[in-house]
Amino acid sequence: ELAPADALSEAIKAARSLRSQSIGVLEGRAAGRAVLCCRPGAALRRLLPLPEALVIGSTGVLPDSAVNLLLLMARPQGEQLASLRKLEGAGRAVISQETISGLSVPVFTYRLGKCGAPAAAFAFDAGVLHYSRDSAFAAAHLAFLLGARVIVLAGCLYSGGDPLAAELPVIDEHFRRLRAACAARGTHLVS
Repeated sequence: ELAPADALSEAIKAARSLRSQSIGVLEGRAAGRAVLCCRPGAALRRLLPLPEALVIGSTGVLPDSAVNLLLLMARPQGEQLASLRKLEGAGRAVISQETISGLSVPVFTYRLGKCGAPAAAFAFDAGVLHYSRDSAFAAAHLAFLLGARVIVLAGCLYSGGDPLAAELPVIDEHFRRLRAACAARGTHLVS
């Protein structure tokens, strides 16, 4: 049902000749696709029955063969930086607030927007990603900017032992705003 979108792959290929560029060049490049946004701990391989799905892994998700775009909310350090340097593949890229040298995949940069921005703020804004206390929120906002038709959140269940469990009411409100922006455009946001 979802048509393959070569536009994103083409944008990533074009970026290989440049050191870094803004996420602005990716706007609408996944139009009509399903996008799976994963938090650390998501069982990616079990969640990929959609062969055409684009996978965005958020901070803490180590790169593996299932992740197309790896969204970093903070500068990578230690083990994460070492694993990023091993990241390869034609349809893969890193999304970061700053350029990271020594990677074999393109790096698209963004500016950090507002925490829990209102629904009206989710329209494309010159390379800005809004965020919440959960990194999957920024990944979902990126999927929205890419033009996804369906955005699936994976690994966003919080239990009493999760440090984000206490923040659940705030996170829920932020996702409600993003869901409203998605609905207004005809995009389905599901968890």
